[in-house]
Amino acid sequence: MQKGIKRWLDRVESHYGVKPILYTSYKFKTKYLNDSIFNTYPYWIAHYYVDSVKYQGKWDFWQHTDVGSVSGIPVNVDLNVFNGTLEELKKMTIK
Repeated sequence: MQKGIKRWLDRVESHYGVKPILYTSYKFKTKYLNDSIFNTYPYWIAHYYVDSVKYQGKWDFWQHTDVGSVSGIPVNVDLNVFNGTLEELKKMTIK
């Protein structure tokens, strides 16, 4: 399974010119993506209703709730934290 995932990630990166961001729960990450071949990818860890990310590895984004509120949006929204600078975020985007 890991080789298939890696092959897909390589194709996406080759096409878009940036590494894909791996959106996952910390449990899925440690169970299925716990191989050094995935260490260079940015991670978006979904870990809700806690004060900090339980996952102890490198992470770039943390989705901490799916029931947040934002002024001007009448329904619940996801709330996320970026663990970096604006320049680091810009480097992750498609040019």
